Amino acid sequence: MTEMSRQFATLKVLGFNHHEIRNLLFQESFFLTTIGIILALPAGWGAIHLLDQANMNEGLMLFPEIKLTSYLTAIGLTLLCSFIVNMLMSRKVKDIDMVTSLKGAD
Repeated sequence: MTEMSRQFATLKVLGFNHHEIRNLLFQESFFLTTIGIILALPAGWGAIHLLDQANMNEGLMLFPEIKLTSYLTAIGLTLLCSFIVNMLMSRKVKDIDMVTSLKGAD
């Protein structure tokens, strides 16, 4: 959080207002969330099929079938959690003390 506070304080010193900083935060978070979803969906699908292959024997045969609604629910919940975190972070951005954040023991 300290590094982010310094970054936000620097943006405030450069003249960015709260809404501009919040928009940057939302854009960065949405980009990272989208990349995470794109990478996680095939990785999760592959992991399920690897587990299926590892546990396959004559007595137990699993045929994992994940419906589209499950994927859409997972994507929706991920985006909702990301949005909630962004809302909580945007409150913190308002309260950043620029002087304290920019003082550093670097």
